[in-house]
Amino acid sequence: LRAAAVVGHRFEAWFVGALLELDELGVLELLQTAHDQGVPLEDLGDGRFELPLTMAETLAADVLPSLRAYWHRVLAGLLAPEEAESDGPGTTDMSPDSPREAPDDPTMDAARAAAHLSSAGERDQAVKRYIQAAQQSILQGSWTRALEAAQAGIDLIAQLPETPPRRQLRATALALLGTVQHNAAGRGSAFSLEAALATLEEAEKLLVDEDPADLVAGVRATTAAICHDLGDQAHLERALDELT
Repeated sequence: LRAAAVVGHRFEAWFVGALLELDELGVLELLQTAHDQGVPLEDLGDGRFELPLTMAETLAADVLPSLRAYWHRVLAGLLAPEEAESDGPGTTDMSPDSPREAPDDPTMDAARAAAHLSSAGERDQAVKRYIQAAQQSILQGSWTRALEAAQAGIDLIAQLPETPPRRQLRATALALLGTVQHNAAGRGSAFSLEAALATLEEAEKLLVDEDPADLVAGVRATTAAICHDLGDQAHLERALDELT
């Protein structure tokens, strides 16, 4: 139950099994025993379960900090391996005997991996995973997920002392957020051309000459596109300046 609680108050039996190197049936049988002994465990179907939030938080807090951090790192690796194979970042080989694979939603997997890395204290890696989740969501046209992932990365890195690599990560996350706000403009209060331009301006202020050329060019090209879409004379002139 402690391992399940580290996964989250909602968890999958196969995922707990992967963490503990148990097969899914073994985990299900242990959960049945816990239920028989009065644990308020709700079966959501298809191997998914839920513990009361306060109980899950208490169980997770009871795990030794070193073990809890280790489990979070393992869970992050299962969800979104750092070096993704051809199957993509949302899948993982469980074991030759396992009938299950990780859910094939790489955007959710990368975001969950980021949360586990953050809980393990590996915040720079967590920011990179949030950026990965935002990039994947943009490719899928999942604008709300992309916004949430980019914003989570921005919020997390804002808590850390600034270093050149973190400055670049922040600029990248802001550029992604601005891209989302631009492409989904008109879909809600969080998405507008004005908000997108403000975000891109914040990203551009962070850039230095040594930053990757594709990051600098991407920020300026997106800024130009936003200015073009705003359409007034001043913004059209600025769009031209950004591209020259």
